[in-house]
Amino acid sequence: MAFTGALAALTGLPAALLMGTGVFLLAYAALAAFMASRSTPPRTLIGLVIFGNFGWAVACIALLVSGVFAVTALGVAWVLAQALCVVVLAELQWTGLRRTRSRAGMALA
Repeated sequence: MAFTGALAALTGLPAALLMGTGVFLLAYAALAAFMASRSTPPRTLIGLVIFGNFGWAVACIALLVSGVFAVTALGVAWVLAQALCVVVLAELQWTGLRRTRSRAGMALA
């Protein structure tokens, strides 16, 4: 909890938000590992994750624009870096999903 408090002081983001985000990301990583371990990717679940990633990026921007928290310059950089990372991740996931659809179609032909 001490690390969360220190990060909150540096970023201007509430410690509870940072802790909740960390817990969520652990669950997300477990879900990603599950999906990656399947021989056939669960397309619907991957689609939901992609949608969620784009939603996360929008929420990051909304958090900054709202002015609800007194976010420091480091906090702004932290949140923008998250938004950029999840957009890139979502794009890579979307590309992979499209490629698996193409391969599935070719296998049926």
